[in-house]
Amino acid sequence: MNFLAHVLVSIIACELVALALGLGLLNPIVFAIALLGGLAPDLDHDKSKIYRYASVGVFFILFWFVFNYFQSINFVLTFNESVFSGLGLHLLAGFFVSSLLVFSIRFVKPRHRGMTHSVVFALLFALIVGFLTSSISFGLVGFVAYSSHLVADGVLKLF
Repeated sequence: MNFLAHVLVSIIACELVALALGLGLLNPIVFAIALLGGLAPDLDHDKSKIYRYASVGVFFILFWFVFNYFQSINFVLTFNESVFSGLGLHLLAGFFVSSLLVFSIRFVKPRHRGMTHSVVFALLFALIVGFLTSSISFGLVGFVAYSSHLVADGVLKLF
């Protein structure tokens, strides 16, 4: 199946579940979960849109964490309140570490339709969504979103 088909199947399935759970129709959180969950299993495919977007997104998130880590270490070690103290070095460290991690992820990612196309990963996605939203209902929507991709691909396995 292609990108658009997975998104449509996921949105329809999630909207039906959202209505059954009393979350309302066209809830923006349900829509976001459906979009992400319907595409997340293809994170293991080099040519998928979510893989390309996630690679860039992960780079910037890691960069932000690494940069802030080095900024906080600099503040603790030197007690320097200047925000710009060592800025160039911290930017360089953030770029280097983030690039290294994103590049490493490309080598350890599973084969296409491997473990990311499993019920275990659907449950993991649901747990993450439930934790981030503090809602069992949204967690269930996350499980349906992720599972809709597996059903649409015809690949439904436990592991």
